[in-house]
Amino acid sequence: MSEADADAAPTLRDKFLDRTRGFTPIRTEKLITRPRGGRPPLWLRNRVGVVAGAQAAASLWRAADTVALTPETVVDGTDWGALDALVICAGILPMHEPWRRALLGLRDEAPLLAFLVADARSHGVPVVLWLAEEPGAEGMFAHLFSHADLIVAPPGLAVDDTRPVLRQGPHVDARVFNPIAPAFDEARARMPLFSFLLDGYHEIGMKTSPAEMMDWLGPLLDYNWWAFDGSVDIRNNDNKHSAAMRRRFMGTLKGGDLAHPLRLAQALVLHSSLTEARPHYARRRCLEAGACKTAVLTDDAALATLPFIRHADGPDAIGRAVEWLLTDEVGANALQHLAWRHVMSECTTLDAVAAILARLGVAPDWSEPPDAKVNVVVPTIRPELIPFLLDTVDAQIHPDVALSIVVNGVEVPPEYRRLVEAHPTATLHSMPNDKSIGYCINYGVDQVEAPFWAKFDDDDIYGPHYLSDLLLQRKYARFDITGKAAFFNWFEGGDRMHTRRMDLRDTYIQTVGGGTLVVRQGAEWFPEDVRGYADTLFLYNAQDRGKAILSGDPFNFIQVRRSDVKSHTWTAGAHQLNLNGPRRPGLDFMGAII
Repeated sequence: MSEADADAAPTLRDKFLDRTRGFTPIRTEKLITRPRGGRPPLWLRNRVGVVAGAQAAASLWRAADTVALTPETVVDGTDWGALDALVICAGILPMHEPWRRALLGLRDEAPLLAFLVADARSHGVPVVLWLAEEPGAEGMFAHLFSHADLIVAPPGLAVDDTRPVLRQGPHVDARVFNPIAPAFDEARARMPLFSFLLDGYHEIGMKTSPAEMMDWLGPLLDYNWWAFDGSVDIRNNDNKHSAAMRRRFMGTLKGGDLAHPLRLAQALVLHSSLTEARPHYARRRCLEAGACKTAVLTDDAALATLPFIRHADGPDAIGRAVEWLLTDEVGANALQHLAWRHVMSECTTLDAVAAILARLGVAPDWSEPPDAKVNVVVPTIRPELIPFLLDTVDAQIHPDVALSIVVNGVEVPPEYRRLVEAHPTATLHSMPNDKSIGYCINYGVDQVEAPFWAKFDDDDIYGPHYLSDLLLQRKYARFDITGKAAFFNWFEGGDRMHTRRMDLRDTYIQTVGGGTLVVRQGAEWFPEDVRGYADTLFLYNAQDRGKAILSGDPFNFIQVRRSDVKSHTWTAGAHQLNLNGPRRPGLDFMGAII
């Protein structure tokens, strides 16, 4: 065989990959392509000095305008006049971190931190001691209590009650932990996979026998499951793990390294051997899973009091949970969406920093209003639907919503005009019949000054959380246009509900539903020279201009299709739509509006 033939001959590795490629999920290097750097659109411009480990400092930087202080800062000096606060994140850091010994109060470096704190207080900068360790570990940082103007600690930690204390549970870096898929094609390719992540490898090995653990995990073993640990100490001197557990162990995963597999998993499994030993850590893991819209299964009854966690106290219960996840996609997604809403509304690092600043009496300086005004624009030829539109806008949870109704080519009865005139945030505008729908929408957008505008269709159904959920995405994703590519269809003829394109949720995409558009002011305008397909052309123009289009969750919007298809602007019938449902017997409006 010549040297050229030898080079061309397939290796054993090539033969193996050829045989297994069809059964192998997406390659890891493709999954980890989404950039994690940069701030989201919604953050705090307050300038905060930070003494912390690298991971905590990066997380705080994504929430506020932080300055990471180092031991060299003591020598070089700090511009205290530009800072609103000094935050000390007290935790047990890895050996290479520069503040490790100072935070633990070791004599050789503790004076550096004490001098930095004294310097800050002498310049009138409030000092915050932020504790995040498990109960019992707070004593290691007691030497810092007297230096703090505010102590932030989880419930259950014993701290100096003579100092101001803010009780605050775990928080999530939403820029890292969120449901956004790396890319649409990868999101679609992952859909048939069903996988579990098991946390607590170290505690499981120390507190349970291999046979006991494998019996407890029994129903999961038929699926793609992996074990990991969030601790830097994964030593197991007794080596009490089965061979299957050792083969499935991925190592220590934290931060972004954990977020990617967590986002791709169907469920995170937490055994009580972990949750009882590290309750604060376990609760944070639950919130991180919720932020990624990943289900959580646990046998810890105390932890399962969180409404979005599934209690599974043995093999039979785990089997039932697995069956539910497999067979009720809509129900499982709904529970995971409620978990996401809870985390993104209350439990992000951004929320935690804002609460600390408020407790210090420092006004939060937001990059953009957290409750940004939205101008809802509704073009219509059916004035009889005006009462329905007013009720829809009044029901929105989002606090600042205006409604611009643009009636095209028909007369509005006086009783409907009076309803709009009596509404505090609604306006009514009449356009002649020769104006296109694009012209009507643009006219409605111009009537209200607001950072965002939304296009509603007059006969579709929008749940109370519709706008607030889409705008919560600002805590982790940059977008010019957001909406829903995955949603529910209700067909009047036959009174049935279908799910549509459910694999297109939570991902950057080329197009979303025309009745679901939420747009940053000035990002794009509707074409005014067409009579049909204006929504499609709007999105195509946005793509051509490089605008980011983000598809959100499928809930809180129902596209209504009347029996008379010709009464719609878009005349596609059920046979022309990409329908996949109903996925659950008895799926109704309450399954879609959550």
